[in-house]
Parts: sequence; C-alpha cells; structure tokens
Amino acid sequence: MKSEDDPEDDDSGNSSFADDSSEDADITPQPTVPVVPTTKRPRLNQTDIEETPTNEELNELRETETLFHSSLFRLQITELLSEVRLKENKKVLADDFLHQLKSVLDSLPEGKERLLTNQTWLKKKNIQVPIEQTPFEVKGHFHFMPPSAVKVVGSYLLGTCVRPDLHADVVLEIPNVSSFYT
Repeated sequence: MKSEDDPEDDDSGNSSFADDSSEDADITPQPTVPVVPTTKRPRLNQTDIEETPTNEELNELRETETLFHSSLFRLQITELLSEVRLKENKKVLADDFLHQLKSVLDSLPEGKERLLTNQTWLKKKNIQVPIEQTPFEVKGHFHFMPPSAVKVVGSYLLGTCVRPDLHADVVLEIPNVSSFYT
C-alpha cells in the first residue's frame, strides 16, 4: 500500500507522469465496438409492477363498484356494446347520408293548395295514392308544407345500432297548419 507522501501520486505538477510518456507511446487505442441492444425483455422491478393506477383506471374501478357490482358484468356489458356499436367508417357514411337527407327535406318547397277531389295533378306526376279513398267525394283541401324540423332519434343517436343492418329513426315535425287557415 502506498503512503500519502508518495511523489508519484502528487498532483502538484512535479510528478514523474511526463517522464513516463515514452512508455505510453507503445499502447495503441483499442477500436470501439458498437453496443448492440439485446432483444430480451427487461426484467420488471417490483416498483414497476406496483405502479399507481391512472385516473381513468380509478374511475373505471369506481364505476364497476357502484354501477355494475361485478367486474364480470362490466366485461359482459363492454363486449355487448362493442358488438352493437357501428364502426367508425360506417358511422361517417351514415352521418353524411343523414345530413344530405336533412338538407333535401329542409329545401322542399311549399306546395299549392288543391281540392282533395281533384287528383289530376297526381296522375300527371305518376303518383298513386296508397290508400283506398271511399267515399271519394270529400270536402277539403290538400296543401303540402315542408317539415318544420328534422331530427335523428333512437338507437342511432345513442350509437348503439344493432349490426349488421343499419337503422336510423328520423322524426319529421309537421308544421302547425292551423296558423295558415286563420
């Protein structure tokens, strides 16, 4: 063991390190080898395994306790919802169609007022009345009014359409016609 007074370890500038430089000249530097990462999975520490749950996970746990009373029931509900929900690409197509339908229905012009017994205008447009008209001689007028509101309701609105068939419930609100005849 060396003592603290040893002149070779002295950092005062008088060391014999400069004299040993001729001996170090024979040492060639070794080429560096690149470190290749291993493909093994790193071992998990106990702290990695016991990480605290995120807020989302805590909320799911609370919902399971309060609403579902069982994690098995929650899994069943989650699986059922994944089976009945529309895929995103089909939902986009259906949304586009429903927006186009709404714009067409909103742009319908108001029709002329006609007598119910005069149905010649229907024959000109090749329209057949789908119900039996007995008695045919009825007093009254027909006046087409565009819908006052167009709304999508039901399971499509909730995002739980039963697949594979897509059904969307559309409500057409009829305008108040009493205000037109007063």
